[in-house]
Amino acid sequence: MEKVEKPFNELAGFHTYDLLVLLRLVRKERTKAYDLMLTLKKAAKSPQIDEVIVNYSED
Repeated sequence: MEKVEKPFNELAGFHTYDLLVLLRLVRKERTKAYDLMLTLKKAAKSPQIDEVIVNYSED
């Protein structure tokens, strides 16, 4: 994933196929981050969950 942080000048030299694969990876990571954000928003709005249930689910 370190390739996504390269400057445009370096990415411009990549083959089209490599750029498409890189784009797919970036989109997958973005989707994971977005889904996590939505989960956290839903958890903040949901009623409090009993601590016993939380501890059980962590085990």
